[in-house]
Amino acid sequence: MTTTTSAWLRNLGRVLLVILLASPLLTSCEETNEDVVDEYSNWTARNDSAFASRLQQAKQAIKNAQANYGTDWEDHCNWRILRNYTIPTDGTFNTSDSIPVEIIAKGTGTVVPLYSDSVRANYVGRLIPTSGHPNGYLFANTGTSVNEDETFSDKLCTPALLLVSNNVQGFATALQHMHIGDLWRIYIHPELGYGESATNSIPKHSMLTFTIQLKGIYRKGQIAGDW
Repeated sequence: MTTTTSAWLRNLGRVLLVILLASPLLTSCEETNEDVVDEYSNWTARNDSAFASRLQQAKQAIKNAQANYGTDWEDHCNWRILRNYTIPTDGTFNTSDSIPVEIIAKGTGTVVPLYSDSVRANYVGRLIPTSGHPNGYLFANTGTSVNEDETFSDKLCTPALLLVSNNVQGFATALQHMHIGDLWRIYIHPELGYGESATNSIPKHSMLTFTIQLKGIYRKGQIAGDW
C-alpha cells in the first residue's frame, strides 16, 4: 500500500467517525422537532373536544343541582353557563355561543359592569394542556409573577385596567356578569376568542381558559385612578 493510499484511508476513517458521532445529535434534533409538531397536532379537533367536555361538565353539574335543590340550585352549584352577550335573551344560541363558568369564589359586590364600563381585574390566560405545557401554555397574566397565588393575592396583585368592550366576546361576556370580589374560571370557545386568527402566542382555533378576579368597576366617564 502506498503512502498516499494509506493517508487517504486514514482521512476517510476520520470522516466516518465524525459522521457516526454526529448521528445521535441529528436524531435528537429530529425528535425534538417532531415533539414540537406533535404538541399542536390536530389542534382544531382537540380544542373542540376540550370545550365540549367543559360544557358537558357544566351542564351535568347544573342538572344535578336542579334535580336535588330545585329553584335553589344556584346556592349549591359552582357552575354556570353564560350566553354570548350579542345573543338576545329570547334568541337561540348554540355551543359556540356558550361560556361555561366555574365559580371559585364569590365576591360581595352588588353591581356588575356594563359593556361601556372599565374594570380592574386580575387574570391568567392559558391554552389547553399539551405535552410541553401540562397546565396549558400561559399566554397572558396580570402582574409580574407567573405564580397564580401571587397574581390573585390581595397584597401582591396588580390588577389591569380594562375597557370591557375591548376584550374578545367570551371575556367581555363574563365580565358583565361578575361582581367585585368574584373569582371565576371561564372556558371560551374559539369563535368567542380569536377564532381563526393566530397571534404570536395563540394558535388559531384555540379554546381560551381564563381565571379572572374582578377588583373594580368604573362607569363610563368615571376616573379609575391608580391602584
